[in-house]
Amino acid sequence: IHPAIMPAPIYSQFDGSIWAPSNCGPAALSMALGAIGIGADQITLRLLANAQMGSSDPNEGMSWEALAAAAQASGAGTKGLIGANGYRSWGIEDLKRELGLGHPVLLLLRYRLMPDHAASAYDGDHYVVALGFDQQGNLVYNDSAGNVAQGVRRRLTPAELDDAWTNTWVGQVHTAMAVYQ
Repeated sequence: IHPAIMPAPIYSQFDGSIWAPSNCGPAALSMALGAIGIGADQITLRLLANAQMGSSDPNEGMSWEALAAAAQASGAGTKGLIGANGYRSWGIEDLKRELGLGHPVLLLLRYRLMPDHAASAYDGDHYVVALGFDQQGNLVYNDSAGNVAQGVRRRLTPAELDDAWTNTWVGQVHTAMAVYQ
């Protein structure tokens, strides 16, 4: 039996590296891997993802495929990313099922549609790691944007989650990737 909200390490993407402004994907993946007992730092994950993408541009974020490749190179399995016609679109029940199995889930959300970031000038997308749902039905997640104290166990109501998950800058709707050992 898995806890309602799984424990996971919290890291800030703002680690002083040249990739800090665009490193939410590797930071979220590092937290997800830590939740399943795999230690992998975000710089190592960034280098693995850069290799898959064929780019080390510090202004470029990570593709889903690059994060999946970095997870797999670190010894984790991934699932739920690809569907019959490209990226799979998840529902809340899919998310609850994977979290219930003890699989942390990376989500791609629109940054400014997350209440914590509504005032931000950044209008792109942002990876977070989902860890469970609280008793009120809110998603509990770790967010690498900001300092560690700000990012641990944040919450989104179902409506806030749907809004940020549906209206991504790149046009992906409800994309996610479960990570497991």
